[in-house]
Amino acid sequence: MKKKLLLLSILLLMINIFSFDIGIEENRYFPNKKIKEYILTSSIEGIDEVKVYLMNNALREELEVKENFKGNYSFRISLNNLVGKNNLLVKVYYDDKEFSKFYPNFVDSKSYKTETEIKIIPLKSEEGLDFLIDVNYSENVSLKQIEVNNKYLSTISDLREYIKSLENGSYNLDFQFEDNTNSKFSRSVEILKIDDFVMSNNSIKPQEKIQEIKYYVVKKGDSIYKIAKEYGVTPGDILNINDLKEPSKIYVGQVLKIGKVDYGQSVLRLEIDLSNNFLYLYYDDLLIKKYLVAVGRSDSTPPGYYRIYYKEKEPPLYWGDEIIYSGSIINGIGSRWLQLSQPQYGIHGTTKPWEIGKMISHGCIRMFNFNVEELDFITSLGTEVYVFRDKQEKAMLKNGESKNE
Repeated sequence: MKKKLLLLSILLLMINIFSFDIGIEENRYFPNKKIKEYILTSSIEGIDEVKVYLMNNALREELEVKENFKGNYSFRISLNNLVGKNNLLVKVYYDDKEFSKFYPNFVDSKSYKTETEIKIIPLKSEEGLDFLIDVNYSENVSLKQIEVNNKYLSTISDLREYIKSLENGSYNLDFQFEDNTNSKFSRSVEILKIDDFVMSNNSIKPQEKIQEIKYYVVKKGDSIYKIAKEYGVTPGDILNINDLKEPSKIYVGQVLKIGKVDYGQSVLRLEIDLSNNFLYLYYDDLLIKKYLVAVGRSDSTPPGYYRIYYKEKEPPLYWGDEIIYSGSIINGIGSRWLQLSQPQYGIHGTTKPWEIGKMISHGCIRMFNFNVEELDFITSLGTEVYVFRDKQEKAMLKNGESKNE
């Protein structure tokens, strides 16, 4: 009799196990927040608790579960920070028992990625200068239209022709996309047009070889200059390796990679002729534009071969222990600072535009603010700079006879 009761109990338990079922279906999508809501139903009556976990490798996140009514539950998954394939684990508790159901690859971040990369790159051809509009985006994304100057364009070809018709200047291109959840979003890209030379911000970079040394946690009172000096690297190395856009905005607790960057040949180059106070911008062997500049009095601007090693917008002036912030008439650096590989020299703006065209600085190259802002947009870290007094000195620099890197 006892054996029969035991067998009956086991049979009933097996029936309960095999009758355990969970249904999950997508309920609704919140496109602005990129959140999906799911409805969970179960055939088990008298459930005490339901727990839902989203799992990625060793990481497990418990999701909030809401009971809508008896046997009906809902939970939400944010798609914003998903990485890779994510599994779902559902645990149901009732009558002091726990049952689980595993859903492998329940949600894949690849299906919801809205990654985009847009570059406008100048190209040299046999006929002269041209440009490439390089637009890359995730498989689940489609390009709907592009807006420029309140004009809406449907294709990249239309955009190319329209850019060619524009006058010289800066323009904002608004690329409008839609993903597979019908969520619309846009990406803005600023371009600069100088005749046939067209590019987006810092889209021309020399090849780089990065050697990482260690990690550093920013402390109170730190600056990029201070950290760079401590580890024997340049401020530009830290900017480049960490992709920092605003070097003055590092914060306490921020983790920075410390290392060195070696630059290869640059298709862009700057040539500064000290004899006539002009800076020439070249793309390969094509002259794009020349700018009137102020140079050092007497021989205070040393001829040589340099690279741009650091860049800063609205730079402060460090005068002894005093910091004079941008905007003060005493701070003569102007709106941009492009530091050369000899750190005491740089190309910068000015608060005294009437001095442009003269030999008047302590060694730096001064430009009108609107010109140095344009140059900052075009150049990147590692851009080559040649400074010379005559054609013979220029030829020597080009032959590598004098380098100040």
